[in-house]
Parts: sequence; structure tokens; C-alpha cells
Amino acid sequence: MAVTGEKFCDSCWNGFLLNMKYCAKFYFAQTIAGMFVFIGILMCAGANIGIGYVLVKYVTKEVEKFGLENMGPVFIVFIIISFLIPAICLGMFDEAVVATLQCYAVDTDLHQG
Repeated sequence: MAVTGEKFCDSCWNGFLLNMKYCAKFYFAQTIAGMFVFIGILMCAGANIGIGYVLVKYVTKEVEKFGLENMGPVFIVFIIISFLIPAICLGMFDEAVVATLQCYAVDTDLHQG
């Protein structure tokens, strides 16, 4: 709708036809973007968990006070926060890939390659 100014149903049909026409390029780009998102989530989560462990062990010294067996809830919170926030933020990257591919497909069709 934003590109051509057509009605919603016509735009949906044209978008579907573009997706079918450039299916291989869309699939390849989505796969690569998905891998980058997954790696980014793992790296952010690993860094957050590592920093959290260092803070708990050396700064607050909670590991010595409570013992390592009581760190389960803390690590669960770190993991939930460490996975949730990067997944939301990097989900925007995935949407940007789809929008860029749609623009590429429209531009390729309008200018014959």
C-alpha cells in the first residue's frame, strides 16, 4: 500500500506475488538474518550472565555468603532478562530485513532488473 497506493487487498495480492517471484532470495535472506539474530541473542545473554556472575561473586560476594547452590534463581532471572530483551531488540532487525527485501523486489520489478 505504501509503495503503490493501491487498495489493501490489491496490495496484499501484489505483495504475495512478489514473495512468490523472489522466494529463493527471501528465504536465503531470512535464513541469514535468523542466524544473526540467534547469534546476537546468545552473545548478549552470555555477556549478561558472565557480567552478572562476576558482580555476584566479586563485588557483592553473595556466592560466599549463600553458597553456589542458591544461585539458581539468580541465574534464572539473568537468563530470562538476558534472552528476552535481545530477542525483542533483534526482532526489529528481522523486520528490517523483510522491509528491505520487499523494497528490493518492488524496485527490481519496476526497473526491469
